[in-house]
Amino acid sequence: MAIDLVRKEDGERLSMSNQMWAFLLSSAETTGWKPSGTTLLDEETEEERTGWDSTDYSSNEGQSVDEEDAEAMAEALRAFKGINKMTGSEEESTLQGFLDWAQIDDEGENYYPGFEIW
Repeated sequence: MAIDLVRKEDGERLSMSNQMWAFLLSSAETTGWKPSGTTLLDEETEEERTGWDSTDYSSNEGQSVDEEDAEAMAEALRAFKGINKMTGSEEESTLQGFLDWAQIDDEGENYYPGFEIW
């Protein structure tokens, strides 16, 4: 099974296995990322779904990760990458791919638009 991350700003997708996504989540937490939680909109009402488990970063229901959380996760993953040498591994490739994808350069201004998990 795979996870598709969809960047909010432009809809660009990043796909990876569930195992690689779990690796990124645990690696970010190892180096200090404190997840602020996800939100999920009700497709019919377009309002935040009540009863949603905001700690859910693993299912692929279209839950949303906001800009600040995406940036904090990326910063923690950069720290993880600096500490752990994974030269040539699938983990290194996936981690770098996420870092490259998560950040947008807008005329020299870097920012994190957040993403949805599908």
